[in-house]
Amino acid sequence: MEFVGALRVLWRYRVLVALSVIPAVAVVLVLAHGRYTVGNGAASALVDTYRSQTVDLGAQTGSDIQTLVARAALLSSVMTSSPIKDEIALSAGIRPDRLISVSTAAPGPPGAGATGGQVSAPSPKATTIRATVPELQSGAIPIIVVKTQAPTAAQAQRIADASFTALIAGIDTIAGNNSVAKPDRLVVRRLGAATATTVQKGPSIIAAAAAGVALFGLLCLLILGAYALVHGWRRAAALERGALEAQAEDADGLDATNGLGPDQSSLFDQAVPSNGTSNHVVTLEPAAGTEADQTPAERTQRHGELGAVHP
Repeated sequence: MEFVGALRVLWRYRVLVALSVIPAVAVVLVLAHGRYTVGNGAASALVDTYRSQTVDLGAQTGSDIQTLVARAALLSSVMTSSPIKDEIALSAGIRPDRLISVSTAAPGPPGAGATGGQVSAPSPKATTIRATVPELQSGAIPIIVVKTQAPTAAQAQRIADASFTALIAGIDTIAGNNSVAKPDRLVVRRLGAATATTVQKGPSIIAAAAAGVALFGLLCLLILGAYALVHGWRRAAALERGALEAQAEDADGLDATNGLGPDQSSLFDQAVPSNGTSNHVVTLEPAAGTEADQTPAERTQRHGELGAVHP
């Protein structure tokens, strides 16, 4: 279908085209309404020993980098589990059951211990805390990275700050209860203050508008397709009906030719000689009957007509 022809069809069914605008606009509004803002926070800390391994190259038992990586993975799992997680929530001013923890710590060497499981958030707007151990090309490093999400950036920052505060307090409590000397304790050193930003999520306005336009175009194509189907169906039916009528007319003509009587056929053959040299024009009329049924006057007239054909 040509472009101008398609436009004419759409103009003919402009009411349906106008109705197609309604679902397209509805899609745009729904997608635009799905946009929302959340606050994302982040904080990081280095898992080290009392004598920092970043500057001390002395060989201490259990203080190599791989061991510290395994301890960082273990601490990230502890941070996102109760009771540390509940303490983080209370310090940030939210209910513990509203804070969803997700731990995706990188695995350490074999036998390093648990690294934490991953929990899916029930909603994109949920308040979450995620603790990970990053891994570089050279291998994992003993750093814990905490990423948080909350309805506002300020709340996300409070959760990120409270995460390491609660972790450090928990480590000190466990070490004190077990009489672990300070030189033998793990040390969690913060790497700067927590940061937070406001992020918009969901489909953009441009994407929502594009989806609405695409739906409107699809509905217009459906209108054109339905028109082409109905028009083609009717045209095929008309052609089929015309073909049947032509066959019926041919059959009627054949029946009429086959229905000529013997006297009419002989008169037709005599009126048109095979040599085609006759210049006489004869008007033939159907015979009234056989010669036995004709009167003498009618037989005389018939013989005179035959004599005119063959002088």
